Amino acid sequence: MKKDIEKLNKLTQLHAIASNEVEVTSYLKSSLKGQITKDRLGSVVASTGEGGQVLITAPIDEVGMIVTQVTKQGLLKFQNVGYMHAKNSLNQLFLVTTKDKTFLATLIGKPLTYQAGDELPRVEDFKTLYLDAGFKSDKEAFDKGIQIGDMVTRYAEFKSLENDRFISKALDTRSSVYVLSELLEEVENLKVALNAAFTVQHKMNMKGAKTASYMVEPDISISLDTMDSTDHTMPDFIKLGGGPVISFYDQGLIAHPRLRNYVLNLCKLHKIPYQEAHQQSVLSEGHYLQLSKLGAATLSIGIPIKNKHSHHQMIDYSDLVHTKKLLKLFVESLNDKVIEEILYT
Repeated sequence: MKKDIEKLNKLTQLHAIASNEVEVTSYLKSSLKGQITKDRLGSVVASTGEGGQVLITAPIDEVGMIVTQVTKQGLLKFQNVGYMHAKNSLNQLFLVTTKDKTFLATLIGKPLTYQAGDELPRVEDFKTLYLDAGFKSDKEAFDKGIQIGDMVTRYAEFKSLENDRFISKALDTRSSVYVLSELLEEVENLKVALNAAFTVQHKMNMKGAKTASYMVEPDISISLDTMDSTDHTMPDFIKLGGGPVISFYDQGLIAHPRLRNYVLNLCKLHKIPYQEAHQQSVLSEGHYLQLSKLGAATLSIGIPIKNKHSHHQMIDYSDLVHTKKLLKLFVESLNDKVIEEILYT
């Protein structure tokens, strides 16, 4: 387990927003097993085995920002890349990555001056907020290497909690990256072609999922991502530590019925804990995977995560273990005949 956690730690501490994922892609290309290819956007696909084409995707970019302006006082204005909530971000630490170095910065707004009994001022959006890296002027910021377009990511260390739970930034994507990369290490005796795609620009309309699916032209595809745990507010919904989440509906994908039943039966047969859920307002990469060329039987599988839209996202290690076990059983059980039955029976 220690080795696994060290790898997960490493993945979360890499920095990569949509269109600037080179830290993660460089790490993956140097460590993945299988035949490595890339699309023109930068997604990395590792392939192994022969037979029907199976595609599993995991997004690699994290929510962040790009620098858009430097004020006379040396403060940085920015554009967020992906969904962020201003209230969760205020007074938190961020890392500004330039061509040659990095700078720590805190997100600041107007001073919260109020008297006892007053309602706490609301933070509605990012328009009145700035990143403060300590620069005293725009000239100092530019002289030290700040440029318009520089990447900004959340800064939060990887920490362990009780019961094998962990918190960090970027776990909402790197958890699935970890599981998929470990799957490549463990699969054996494949009777299909497994294509593990680590997709870029997930936070910008999931562009990498679409281009990767056109490269592979899968018969069957799985979108692997994280899904919000709500057991602290809705005990009967998605639970941290409850096992992988088999989604039957999201905003862009109704799960392929026979593929979904096939996966559910594997869970039952091998006593893998699982959860079922739908996401009415969320779009998964499965939306694009199912539309590749002639179409693919597609399913979304989620790893439960808590505090998804924050600096300190939380996962339960057992969910990673059970998700990887399910995917391993799934791909090793497939052959051309099984794929044919799922697609056309």
